Amino acid sequence: MRYVICYDTPCQKRRNLLAKRLETLGFRVQFSVFECDITPALRRETEKIIAGVINPAEDNVRIYPVCESCARGVHVIGIPDPYGLARPQFLF
Repeated sequence: MRYVICYDTPCQKRRNLLAKRLETLGFRVQFSVFECDITPALRRETEKIIAGVINPAEDNVRIYPVCESCARGVHVIGIPDPYGLARPQFLF
């Protein structure tokens, strides 16, 4: 299943660590937003990893499930690959 994971933290160290962890799971689509095609079990494991990195009093991480039908309907307006990752098109 696809998930959109986004975060906001005032701490550069935690921000970098979150990005490093999420880059192993998916593709950066905006500075603090990742699209990840992962299993529900891996999502739960990811939540544990995130919980170990963030400070819940200062940081905010959101994980949105994106159903197959919704993922096919995503529209990008503007630069399609702002980070030059040339990622493959996701197919369900």
